[in-house]
Amino acid sequence: MRADYERALDAYEKSKSFMAAAGKPEDVRAVTQAVEDGRFALTSLAARRAGRPLPERRPPCFFDPRHGPSVADAVWTPPGGAEREVPVCAADRARLDDGLDPAVREVETEYGRRPYWDAGPAYGPWAGGYFGGGLLPGLLVGTVLGGMMAGPSYAADYGAGYGDFGGYGGGDVSGADFDAGDFGGDFGGGGGFGGGDFGGGGDFGGGF
Repeated sequence: MRADYERALDAYEKSKSFMAAAGKPEDVRAVTQAVEDGRFALTSLAARRAGRPLPERRPPCFFDPRHGPSVADAVWTPPGGAEREVPVCAADRARLDDGLDPAVREVETEYGRRPYWDAGPAYGPWAGGYFGGGLLPGLLVGTVLGGMMAGPSYAADYGAGYGDFGGYGGGDVSGADFDAGDFGGDFGGGGGFGGGDFGGGGDFGGGF
């Protein structure tokens, strides 16, 4: 358990440092990579504490990566889009099974609050850090962000892969206005690390 705890703390500190140094949208990819590593460490720690089998390393929940690692793939069709399989957390899987809408991460845009996949190019690196480029374009096909990943500039900017989730291929975030606050990265509250209480391992990294 100590190793999981130390990995989570290390990832938390890295995410804070990366966010403090971020000056353009591309820099946020390193932040969300670190956040995702930390969340998985917390999930592993919670499993060890409860005597449960250790979790499989899976992508986070597509609808909102803050939900933590996914537990399954579910069929989902976005409004006006094509059907596809996406990784989902247990809560969103239950919502979909009940015919309800998933709990989607929405962000502010000039057109009001929109799902992150319809929020513009600045969220490409944010999502890429969580999912990796090999998986991401297929998840986002038919969305605003997915359309921006179709060009060769995306591959040029994000050629490196992430973990077991593959490499990048397609999109452009150049020229996007950057404000770190747009990504919800409030790390000041400790991200659920206060006093060493991980609260089941669900909370890591503030608004990310």
